[in-house]
Amino acid sequence: MHARSFWKLLSILQPHMKTKKKSNEPRGAPNGFISPAARLSSSLRCFAGGRPDDIALVHGISHSAVFESAWEIVDAANGCPELEIKFPADHTVQKQIAAGFRKNSKANFNNVVGAIDGMMVWTERPQLRDCESATVGPKKFFCGHKKKFGLNM
Repeated sequence: MHARSFWKLLSILQPHMKTKKKSNEPRGAPNGFISPAARLSSSLRCFAGGRPDDIALVHGISHSAVFESAWEIVDAANGCPELEIKFPADHTVQKQIAAGFRKNSKANFNNVVGAIDGMMVWTERPQLRDCESATVGPKKFFCGHKKKFGLNM
């Protein structure tokens, strides 16, 4: 991540983070205040697959503070309306998004609105009552490639 992107992400997340420096807390003391920037940095390294022990050493924080920071960032991102992903219900808007994706894609797909790399967590076939709250049918949980039901993470 480029530095400019990091600082922009921090400015978006910080109002939703619980980390607040109190004037009487020592800066950088063991088990003391950890800056929001250090929390975000250690979290991003953790999400990218870094080893918590290495991350803790580089950031000068405890092993458990790496995980506490990661959860703080997850909670902040989940509570941040600016980062909320909403898929438009309007089919015309969906077609416009697909046209933009097609224009920028070398694969020339005409019915795709984006691509996300992820993993599928296998589940049982969802019950109809569960599908109602998700506003989709059970077929949307089926992966034809894996021939399994699951959630894309």
